[in-house]
Amino acid sequence: MAVPPVVAVSGTVNHMNAAGPGASLERATRVEFCLRGTAGEGKASGRLTGAARAVSAGHGGPGRSGLRMRVSDRGPGPLAAMSGGLPMAERTAAPSGGDATGQEVLLATKLYVPRPPAGLVARPRLAEALADGRAGALVLVSAPAGFGKTALLAGWIRGEGRPAGWLSLDAGDNDPARFWRHAAAALDPVCPGISGRVGPLLGPPTPASFQEPVTALINELAGAPGDDEVLLVLDDYHVIEAGAVHASVGFLLEHRPPGLRLVLASRSDPPLPLARLRARGQLTELRAADLRFTVDEAAALLRRAAGAELPGESVEALAGRTEGWAVGLQLVGLSLRGHHDAVGFVAAFSGSHRYILDFLTEEVLDRQPEQMRAFLLDTSVLERLSGELCDAVTGRPGSQAMLEAVERAGLFLTPLDEVRGWWRYHPLFADLLRARLQQDRPGTLPALHRAAAAWFDAHGLVHEAIEHALAGGDDRAELRRPGGARRGRDG
Repeated sequence: MAVPPVVAVSGTVNHMNAAGPGASLERATRVEFCLRGTAGEGKASGRLTGAARAVSAGHGGPGRSGLRMRVSDRGPGPLAAMSGGLPMAERTAAPSGGDATGQEVLLATKLYVPRPPAGLVARPRLAEALADGRAGALVLVSAPAGFGKTALLAGWIRGEGRPAGWLSLDAGDNDPARFWRHAAAALDPVCPGISGRVGPLLGPPTPASFQEPVTALINELAGAPGDDEVLLVLDDYHVIEAGAVHASVGFLLEHRPPGLRLVLASRSDPPLPLARLRARGQLTELRAADLRFTVDEAAALLRRAAGAELPGESVEALAGRTEGWAVGLQLVGLSLRGHHDAVGFVAAFSGSHRYILDFLTEEVLDRQPEQMRAFLLDTSVLERLSGELCDAVTGRPGSQAMLEAVERAGLFLTPLDEVRGWWRYHPLFADLLRARLQQDRPGTLPALHRAAAAWFDAHGLVHEAIEHALAGGDDRAELRRPGGARRGRDG
C-alpha cells in the first residue's frame, strides 16, 4: 500500500511562561507541523516543520495548559489530531474567540492494517478461499469472538500486496457521516484525493440522505485510473446498528464499481442482502467452521505459544476441547508456559480456566443485554437446546426466536440440523455459563434441571430425563416408560 501524503495541521498552543514570583503569563502560540503516517504502522509520528509564530497573548491561572489543533486540508490521506490535550479527539474545538471549522477529525489508527500478532500461524487454505472471493462483490468473515478474523484478514492483505483500504470500526461509526468520512479516508492511499472530494458532501450540515455522498464515492472509484482491484476492509462490522449505515453499505454493494471488493469481518451476520448476493454468486463466506484450527494448525500455534512441543495426544485433545477456537488455543499455550505437567493440565482443562473465563466473560457474556444473559445462563444446564425445551426450562415463551437471535449474534451456538430445530453451545462457552450460573444463582439450578427432566420425560427421552432429575436432586422421580407407563428411577 502507498504511503499517505503529508497532512498539514495548524493550531494554537497555550503554554505558561513565568514572569516573576507569583506571576505567570499564558501565551497562545500558533504552530504548523506535519503528521506523516505510514500504511500498516500502528501509530503516526509528528515533527515541527515551521517556526512558531505568536498570534495572541493573555493571562491565565496557574496550571492551565493545553493543545488545540485545526486540520488544514492540504492533501489527501488519513488524518490525526488532538483536542483539549487528549489524543485523537472526535472533533475539533474552535479556539476561544475564534471560529469553528466544523471539520470532522479522523482517527488515524482506525485506518492502519493491524500488525500480525506474534506467533501467527500461516493458514494457506484460508488465504486461497479469500483469493477466490475476489471475483464477487462481498467477502464476509463471520464468526464469534476470538476466531482470528482480524488477524486472518490483516495477514492476507499484507501478503497479497494489493491496493486496500482498512477501517477498524467502533460504536461511534453508527453516525453515518463519521462512518463514510473514515471509509473515504481509508481509500485515500489507493485513490488519492477521494476523501477531500467526498468529504464536503458529508457535511456539515449532515445530509438528509447518504445516497449522494456514496454515489460520489462510487463514481470516484469507477473513474480512478488503472485496472488494479481495490479492497475495502470493514473490521468489527458487528458494532454497527444504525439502519442508515446498513442501507448505505447496501447501496454501495448494489452499485459498486467493477474494481471494488468489500470485505467485512463481523461476529454476526449483517443486515445486508446476503441471500441475493449468494444467489448471484457474488458472496464469499468464511464462518466459524472454516476458521477452526485443524490439528496440524493447532500444533503449530500451541508450539509457538507454549514454547515447547506437546505430545500428539495432548494436541488432539486440546483441538477437540476448544473445537479449533483460536483464542482458546492461544490462551492454553500461554498457560502451559513453564508448566511441569502438561499432560495433567490438558486432562483437567475446561472453560472454567481463569484465562478462558476472563476472555469469554469480558468479550462475550458481559456485553449482552440482561434478557439475553438470563436466557444463556438458564439454558446452560442443557447439552442440546430446542425452542420448546428452552420454553419449559426458562418458564418463558419465545425461546425459538431467542435461539435464532443468539446464533445471529455469534454467541457460540451451533445448529445441529439444517432446519434450526436443535442447537448446542460451544463446550468452553457452556463451561463458562454453568460456572457463572453456579456463582450468581445457585439456588435456581434444581428447578432448572427438574423442568428439563419433566420435558424430556414427557417426550420419551428417558436417559436425558434421568440425568436432569439426578442433577436436580430428585433421585426418586417417577419417569414415563416408552409406551406411556410410569416408573420410578429404579423400576
